[in-house]
Amino acid sequence: MTAEDLNSEIDKKNNVKSFIQNLFDKVKNTLQTDANNIQIGKISTEGLKFFEDLSGIKMKTDTRFTIDESTLRHWYNTHYGKNEKDKKHSIPLTDNDIQNVIDVIIHPNDVLFEGYNKEYKANVFTFVKEGENGTFTLVEVYANSRGELKPKTYYKTNRDVSGQILHLKNRAKSSTSVTSAHSSHISIPNNLFEISDRYSKDKSTTNISEKQANSQVFPKKCVRSATLQKVNKACEQNQMQEQLPKGKNNNLKI
Repeated sequence: MTAEDLNSEIDKKNNVKSFIQNLFDKVKNTLQTDANNIQIGKISTEGLKFFEDLSGIKMKTDTRFTIDESTLRHWYNTHYGKNEKDKKHSIPLTDNDIQNVIDVIIHPNDVLFEGYNKEYKANVFTFVKEGENGTFTLVEVYANSRGELKPKTYYKTNRDVSGQILHLKNRAKSSTSVTSAHSSHISIPNNLFEISDRYSKDKSTTNISEKQANSQVFPKKCVRSATLQKVNKACEQNQMQEQLPKGKNNNLKI
């Protein structure tokens, strides 16, 4: 890889981090993002071989790594800051952790294959990355039949990762054994995914926060999606009229 290619990859990764943080900021402020199955990376040739060797399953050659609003809300409600549900064993996620999820996915220290999850109808991989001061961050990623790798649970712990692997093995069904890239002596390639810039142009993302953040006039039931349909002006007008004192002339023009 040339210096120019390396700089391009760094720029793409930084852009992805900023994009994910921007979506997460909207989630924190209870704003709608309309982010659904946003592609932020595509599996590389080396990555495809790695996942197939680790799991023993056949994967689509165009498998994408995607993210959506529901995932970010799960992270915020369950593992972010004061919302962390398992303070005994986990360390609350920070904004820096949210951005760095892309590093855990692209450059993990280990990847575990947990087998097939019947509830979600997907094969489950856990990405593990060692951090500072003996901490580990783990991301559970679900590989579905549509060729998507979707992160679900994301948390940070200071427990020895070997204990986490034991926990995963105990959790796995008796018919399924957890396999680890390290314990299976499978080399993790440097480029599991090719970072994409499609996310910045994807029609499933919207930027509707500006009006919502600066105004509390319109209830959420007014449709305000910038990409799915135009603002429902009739709804806005009715809601504004309802908020004016009774007896006044409420004929408004928008």
